[in-house]
Amino acid sequence: MRFIFLDLDDTILDFHRAERQALSQTLRHFHVDPTDAVLDRYHVLNRRQWELLEEGKLTRPQVLVRRFQLLFDELGIRAAPQEVCQLYEEQLAQGHFFVPGA
Repeated sequence: MRFIFLDLDDTILDFHRAERQALSQTLRHFHVDPTDAVLDRYHVLNRRQWELLEEGKLTRPQVLVRRFQLLFDELGIRAAPQEVCQLYEEQLAQGHFFVPGA
């Protein structure tokens, strides 16, 4: 056997918990209170951007930045979406929460 593939997200690692923590920390950095309403709105916008990728209307790099651009535009927050995305990705890489029983 040469390769072993593991599905980590939500099998071994709790991606949703890591995502919530990374997103909350990123929002706080840009002076946005990560309320449930804000986090829920991000998830709606995020999901729609991935759907547009599947439809061939956006590229992956566009999705990664656009979800934050749309959220911050709605909230009236001035921040460079590329910087928001970069910080989010850095924060996400720090979160390692195991699924109970994994």
